[in-house]
Order: sequence, then structure tokens, then C-alpha cells
Amino acid sequence: ELDLDNFIKVYPNPYTNYTTIALSGGLINSAIIIISSLDGKTVLQRSIKNETVIRIDTELSSGLYFIRLLTDKNEMIKGAKKLVVLR
Repeated sequence: ELDLDNFIKVYPNPYTNYTTIALSGGLINSAIIIISSLDGKTVLQRSIKNETVIRIDTELSSGLYFIRLLTDKNEMIKGAKKLVVLR
């Protein structure tokens, strides 16, 4: 079982204009990145395929968000990564 904390890095974090999500290469061919607000609402969902670096430049409001990863086998990877947005 993969643990999200060891699987992705998010930088810069906190961010103002954009952030980058770097995935450990070769572990997953395709997945869905889900960014949700504190109340659990999905604010961004992006499919990825054979990517190891994803730039996120969505206009999110200031606050705390969580990044989760859903594999192509519809399995949620354990854990969530915190993302702080400062506007």
C-alpha cells in the first residue's frame, strides 16, 4: 500500500500564484489528483497519465486544502497532503 506522504512532494507550499506537485516516478501510470477544501468540497480534479510533475495554477481562495490521489484502479492512496494558499 502506497502512502501519499512518501509519494508526492508539493512546492512551493504555501503558494500564491502556482504550486507544483511532483510524483515519485514509475509507481503509477495514471491517476486523478483531487484537491479539496476543509469542508470536503472538491475544488480541483485533474487526470494525469505518465506525468511526474504537475503544475497547479488554479485561482484558489486563501486557505487550507488537501491533496489526494486516486489510482486508475479507483483506489485512494492512503493519506492527504496539506496545501496552503495565500492570496
